Amino acid sequence: NRERDDGFSQVVVQLAPRWRVIVCKDHLQWIIQKRMAEPLHRGVWRSQSYVTSRNSLIRLCASLGLLSDQAVRAILDALPEQFSELYKK
Repeated sequence: NRERDDGFSQVVVQLAPRWRVIVCKDHLQWIIQKRMAEPLHRGVWRSQSYVTSRNSLIRLCASLGLLSDQAVRAILDALPEQFSELYKK
């Protein structure tokens, strides 16, 4: 269950067919990933950006033109302000 795999279990939201947000495998941050379709990459997911704040995540998604779906925006808005708050006990 690697971050680059389609079946990675920590997907937060699918932003678009070739874009998604995941929780990193070490539970340290959110990662924006893009699915690479070039033959050498064989369609694996590649990390594009690493963020620890919700506002930075939303800003990056907006800059990539990935917030046109209101359901996606609602999922991102519901995330904690800081990633560290996600796993507080």
